[in-house]
Amino acid sequence: MTCPEAQVIHSKAKLRGIFGQFLRFAVVGIAGTMVHYGVLIMTVQWLGIPAVVGSSIGFLLGALTNYFFNYRFTFRSKRRHREAVPRFYAVAAAGFVLNGSILAFLMSFWDLYYLWSQIFATAIVLLWNFSANFVWTFAKSRSE
Repeated sequence: MTCPEAQVIHSKAKLRGIFGQFLRFAVVGIAGTMVHYGVLIMTVQWLGIPAVVGSSIGFLLGALTNYFFNYRFTFRSKRRHREAVPRFYAVAAAGFVLNGSILAFLMSFWDLYYLWSQIFATAIVLLWNFSANFVWTFAKSRSE
């Protein structure tokens, strides 16, 4: 096998590994998303709280459920918690702002129903969170 062929095989294996992590991240995210949407619907429908506020509360509660499962299951990280936790929640905080901004924009400027707006925001934030956690939060340290 020539060197370029070996590189192609290695690259394909690496892409399959990343795709597998993305799928695990998405599965873990389902639990957090269920919490997020449940709180959103409950706060809007039952409590009359504005959708952006309800979504923000739901986002925070969903993020709390995700750290442990992403640490162990998705990324199988060996990074110390004292390093990973602040990074994970910094990424989540950026996702929090992104989620609320997208929701507010779609509802205000496009007059899109709050649940459709939330679905779109969730898709964008999913890509952001996975990418940032992959390259920064749970990335293997140089010593690993």
